[in-house]
Amino acid sequence: MLRIDTETRIIENRSSFQYTPLTYCFSDEYADEYIRGYSPEIRDKFVIRPKERIPKAGIHAEKPALQAIIETATPEEIQAAEENDRHEQLEIAVKRKGIDLTKEMESWLGTVTSASSQRTYRSSITNHFLTYCKEHGIDPVMVSPKEVKVFVHYLIDSGESNPLIRSVISACKKLFVHLWENHEIPSQSNPFFLKSLWPAKKRVKDLIVPNRTDVDSIMGYARKNPTVHNAIKLIVKHGMRIGAFEKMKVRGKKAVTESKGKKHTFEFDDEDLALLKTTPLNKYDSKRLGGRVNSLLNRAYQNGIVNDKYSAHDFRHYFAVEYYKKHEAGLDHSLLVRKLSKKLGHNNVLTTENYLESLNKESLQDTVTEEKSGTP
Repeated sequence: MLRIDTETRIIENRSSFQYTPLTYCFSDEYADEYIRGYSPEIRDKFVIRPKERIPKAGIHAEKPALQAIIETATPEEIQAAEENDRHEQLEIAVKRKGIDLTKEMESWLGTVTSASSQRTYRSSITNHFLTYCKEHGIDPVMVSPKEVKVFVHYLIDSGESNPLIRSVISACKKLFVHLWENHEIPSQSNPFFLKSLWPAKKRVKDLIVPNRTDVDSIMGYARKNPTVHNAIKLIVKHGMRIGAFEKMKVRGKKAVTESKGKKHTFEFDDEDLALLKTTPLNKYDSKRLGGRVNSLLNRAYQNGIVNDKYSAHDFRHYFAVEYYKKHEAGLDHSLLVRKLSKKLGHNNVLTTENYLESLNKESLQDTVTEEKSGTP
């Protein structure tokens, strides 16, 4: 059976797909395109039914069932629940009621090593989820998946962007994982774990991969600015994030740093160490250094040095492409992508695949063939 969930419909085909049920959560447009890929006789067998939509959240937000249970319970019933005597739902409600959410959130944020991630998580939870709960009289620790769905529709109805909504869901999900583990709440799934909550992640623009000519042009243009020049050179050579320089410590020929909450180690040579000695890049915070690099790249574009407007992050794409070109002859594709993913610090190899999908494969193959044959 094939089952496709979209924003407005549930599409099923029981007769032609007799295997393990599969579920795809697509946009309406993507589902239409997906179904058109089948032959007309299969398309005619799809069963399409409208999907029940949750009403506009700003009008129909309701208190969670657990919150209603504890608010109407007598002191005797609450005492019995505290003693784990019957009243299973009330027992769960009492356990949740005793959670100090502010204290727990600060405790969890204390485990997040990245300062920028801490700020993003705190803002997402406080300015959106907790504010929504306060406005609608909802105890945030009592919410179920049903109330969370309403909250997400509230964000959509408020005109919030998909990236912001995804950020809010991600932050809340991680906070509730912390709560559930700390308080051993029985038989309760994380209300933010529903995959259907996540709005589509749309790429705003195609990934840009600088070519060798543009890299050389930019390096020449940046030579009078050693800080920017050396930062770009190390990104091109090692695939570092611009935020990795801020916390970088060099021990011998190993550079140990941290970005996006994960530790990374890079093997430096004498040339790299000389660059860092002349311009210690770790004296700049990531925002300031990134601003300097992107400002110079913008000027290079405006002055006609390069034909594309690059950002510091685009040079990580260049590193990925060059690394792939250098090693693809000797390694299986999947193994090579996994190695590259580890070097780039990606949590998911699909992100690494995206870097490579942005290539003009035919052009890339021509370049590799020329290099192997010695053609100038």
